[in-house]
Amino acid sequence: MPLKPFQTSDIARAAMHDGVILAWEPGMGKSLAAVAWPLVKKARRTLIVAPGSLHHQLTVSASKFFRVYLNPLRNKQDFFDLDLHRPSTGPPRFYITSYTALGLNEADEWSDSFARPGSPRPNRLLVARRRSWGRRHNIRYDQNCGASIGITKGTITCIWSPTLARLAESYGSFDCVVVDEGTRLQATNSRIGSSIRLLQPRFRLVLTGTPIKNRLESIFWLCAWSAGHTGRWPYSNSDEAKESFARDFHQKEEHPPRKPNARSFTKPSNHICSLPRLWRTLSPIIIRRRKSECGCAIAPKIVTPVFVKSGTAQLAVYRHHLENPPLLSGRAKPVSPRTRTGMQLTNLRLAALCPDSEKLARAITAGQGPKRSWTEWTPKLFATLEIIRDCLARGKQVLVGSPFRNFSSALCSKLSEAEVSCVLLDGGTPPTQRGLLADEFKRGIHSVLVAGLKAMGEGHSFENCSELILPGLSFAYDENEQFIHRVWRINSPDPVRIHLLVLEGSIDEKLHEIYTEKGDSSDLAIDGRLFREPISNPDPVWIIREAARIFQKNVPSTDEQILIDSWETSLARQLRLAHLKYLEHKPASGPDANERRAAIELTDLPSPTQHSVDILRKHYKAGTFSRVTSKIIATSIAKLKAINRQHRTS
Repeated sequence: MPLKPFQTSDIARAAMHDGVILAWEPGMGKSLAAVAWPLVKKARRTLIVAPGSLHHQLTVSASKFFRVYLNPLRNKQDFFDLDLHRPSTGPPRFYITSYTALGLNEADEWSDSFARPGSPRPNRLLVARRRSWGRRHNIRYDQNCGASIGITKGTITCIWSPTLARLAESYGSFDCVVVDEGTRLQATNSRIGSSIRLLQPRFRLVLTGTPIKNRLESIFWLCAWSAGHTGRWPYSNSDEAKESFARDFHQKEEHPPRKPNARSFTKPSNHICSLPRLWRTLSPIIIRRRKSECGCAIAPKIVTPVFVKSGTAQLAVYRHHLENPPLLSGRAKPVSPRTRTGMQLTNLRLAALCPDSEKLARAITAGQGPKRSWTEWTPKLFATLEIIRDCLARGKQVLVGSPFRNFSSALCSKLSEAEVSCVLLDGGTPPTQRGLLADEFKRGIHSVLVAGLKAMGEGHSFENCSELILPGLSFAYDENEQFIHRVWRINSPDPVRIHLLVLEGSIDEKLHEIYTEKGDSSDLAIDGRLFREPISNPDPVWIIREAARIFQKNVPSTDEQILIDSWETSLARQLRLAHLKYLEHKPASGPDANERRAAIELTDLPSPTQHSVDILRKHYKAGTFSRVTSKIIATSIAKLKAINRQHRTS
């Protein structure tokens, strides 16, 4: 089993408990632990819950390293076809499903736990189907039955379609559940999180590289589900207990009044208090390890910030949305101050990266001015293409993490125009297809991968790529941190270079400061390291005030027409030539020395022919090889002779 010493040690420690959070830093092989831990626990049926785009990668890893096949569990029909409603018999089996298939999957099981308390929100289309079914069978359908789902009272029957999670828990189908990318558990009223928490198996493993998302209390439900049934978690499974957890370990921060004649108010900050007690609370549940503590040589990570100036039209668009916050929502309804702040933050991020976005044109503001740029060209887009050109000329693949689909589409369009092999993987690509296309990028078929920061930020392993470009950051701490670790892996062969693009004098600068602040808070809480504590709470109103303070109206800018002319006259041709150089650096496909040596070692023949070596090498790569002996060869020859005799007599 290809486990490193620290992996063997940590999995053995985790196996001493029936519920645990394995919080290895991203890029340290959590996909191996998803199969190794249930095998150590001797689970009969194991369900792995992971994003759909990771299924291909997890299936390949399980087959390659453990000879285990992950049976896909896509819907309720698969549940019954695989006999999961019956007791487990035979050898241990593994199943894999997605969060959507487990918690949604056309189910209309709406109870209070799936919406705001006391206000179930049924799906109108499914309700209409159920009511039609009830009329055909002379049964009255009550859509507001709430907690009485499935119960008949008099002549009223609550008709419902259960989720896959409800079926699995009702039949007790799995004695082990592994939750990959466990931050999906953190939301209290999320249907997906509630469906996961509905499962109550004997063995529970949560895998996550960033157990804290934005704030400390986001780890509450991960701990409550994974170890609450073992008595090692001192809080109950309720919203009140989560609030109590936040009060126990968050400092209060006093804020000045936002309006005249108003009172000041207190608010939990990112400052953490009672650190010794917090570490004692989390340490029995979480196994945390960073790359610097794995005892292995890891390729260095080199962060290179790239500061660019604004475009002329981009500067005017950014200034308009900074000075004129949105007044109405998409439905022409007045928005609350809090909603207005969030919408303005999004508009400023769009203006700093892709000012031609249609969302900016639809913004309803009071002031007069350009809401949207006339061109998709910006200095950020031009700088991204220049970095890609330099990387391809050195024979390096490039990964671009974009937070907005508008920028991703524009970048892919320019790369295709320059005849550069690229692939776009964002929310518009189905999860299963994303997994297959990501595998093609890993095999070197494409030279550039433009990925959505959120769609491809979890679980994927691109150790083959050593160049990462981040044209913009997300406000969520874990999305930025997770995406960086897609390329900075424990098995990365080359130094990893991360190019951070920052628009001077824009909200980009404040987002970088907030990203550093949240990272310090997470390290302090989980790793026990006394880094610099955050100096302020990242309040959205404060962010916009800071963005307005650092903004300069009369700074030098770049005319977008100059960028267009440079693209048409030189940069497009340079990109095309750089891609040709990349193809020259690309190694020829074929067996390497390790594959040849492994194929030869799999046979006991004294002098294998090249043909037999090639056949065994194919079986080795497919994971279907077996040791070849003289006895096996003699048996095969005898079978062939018997078949030939049968054909001659017939």
